Amino acid sequence: MRERSPRPHILELITTLDPGGAEHQLLTLVGRLRERFRFTVGYLKGEGGLAPRFAALGVAPLALRIRGRLDPVCLVRLAALLRRLRPDLVVTHLFKADVYGAAAAAGTGIPVLSHKHNEDQYLLHPFYGALARAVARRAERQVAVSAAVVRFYVERAGFPAARMVIVRHGIEIEAAREDPGEVRRRWGAEPGGVLIGTAARLTAQKGLDILVAAARRLVDADPRIRVVIAGRGEEAPRLAALVERTGLAGKVQLAGHVADIPALLGALDVFVLPSRWEGFGIVLLEAMAHGCPVVATRVGGIPEVITHGVTGLLVPPEDPRALADAVLALLRDAGRQASLRRAARAAFERRFTAARMAAETAALYEEAIRTGGAP
Repeated sequence: MRERSPRPHILELITTLDPGGAEHQLLTLVGRLRERFRFTVGYLKGEGGLAPRFAALGVAPLALRIRGRLDPVCLVRLAALLRRLRPDLVVTHLFKADVYGAAAAAGTGIPVLSHKHNEDQYLLHPFYGALARAVARRAERQVAVSAAVVRFYVERAGFPAARMVIVRHGIEIEAAREDPGEVRRRWGAEPGGVLIGTAARLTAQKGLDILVAAARRLVDADPRIRVVIAGRGEEAPRLAALVERTGLAGKVQLAGHVADIPALLGALDVFVLPSRWEGFGIVLLEAMAHGCPVVATRVGGIPEVITHGVTGLLVPPEDPRALADAVLALLRDAGRQASLRRAARAAFERRFTAARMAAETAALYEEAIRTGGAP
């Protein structure tokens, strides 16, 4: 068993620090727990968009610069970093970090813990699934963000259930820096207009093509409606072409990166998340906290966040008609909107705060350090 230091040292290793749910969760944990633990944060690839925010907390991230799918030089560099730092615990986030972190920690006696943020479909591939299962045997715990993620990893990806544990996301409430009225005007919702929107990575997972298809029905039903899609990703060109092809130019706008998400949420009449699969949907917590009515798909961990008819409305995935009908039903019922807002905010404060997430995570970190890698 390893001797515990007064303030245990944790190496948090993540695949990227570009903005996303896993990356923001790590930022929240470091911010909440930096007085309880001493953190080093390393990331393997990407531009490191969130690195300045970690540095502002006194934790300047290390860019490890992985090259290609297999980079032995990066692995050697990471192993050398572990030998030099001798952290009490290695914590990994996302697949590449899981693989490199477990490999670098092998034979060191340093315990490893892994966070599972999503239903990672590529793990259904025989090679990647086998590699992930092999890596999982090195970890003390697999920390999933929802029961749906546990089911995916156990029932579909073949992970052992005994080491899975759930710690649901929690977020800090950030105030809007911009007047939501200005945001509404920017995206075409003039006085008396209606603004529907979302904030997500522009990937196939998020089902944003379904939102564009639903927008055609929404605008036909009410010409005042405008739709804004905030985010970046590889689907941007395809979505832009789809907007043009469906005659929605000027009605549906791709906003790209939006730094002030609280202001956007404050500007929306309805927030929509049409995901095809979703481990959790952390942006839903932001919508709930800022009093924005939610329509989302009934997939993955979303029903663990949104209770249909109580804190939001849930619809089937891949169904533009159902999505549009749910949005229109909300827009036509101000009383229901108000009820959903109140219940969603109460549910957020009861179940999804950053303080709760940090406390549960800290307990797992301390347990892993206490057992010290013992089987």
